[in-house]
Amino acid sequence: MSLSSVKKTAAFVGFMSLAPFATAVSAQEIASLPACEQAITDTLKTKDENPAVAEQTEAVFDQLIEQARNECAANSFHDAAATLNQARSLVAAE
Repeated sequence: MSLSSVKKTAAFVGFMSLAPFATAVSAQEIASLPACEQAITDTLKTKDENPAVAEQTEAVFDQLIEQARNECAANSFHDAAATLNQARSLVAAE
């Protein structure tokens, strides 16, 4: 599965889910590397809190987390926030 199709899948799933916690976390402003790293840690917890995540969904989630890490390292915090929101929505939809 290409990264492009991963993003499309995550965007679709994110669009279709209306998880109450997603809006609270998505409102988080990421403006620094430490904040970005904390947002990644918080997002990883959402997967831990939902043990029923399917294997394929988990693979997509892991790819999104890796992409967010790369975006944080490149100081693309806005992009990282969007990617993390997609990851959260993907897990919430499960």
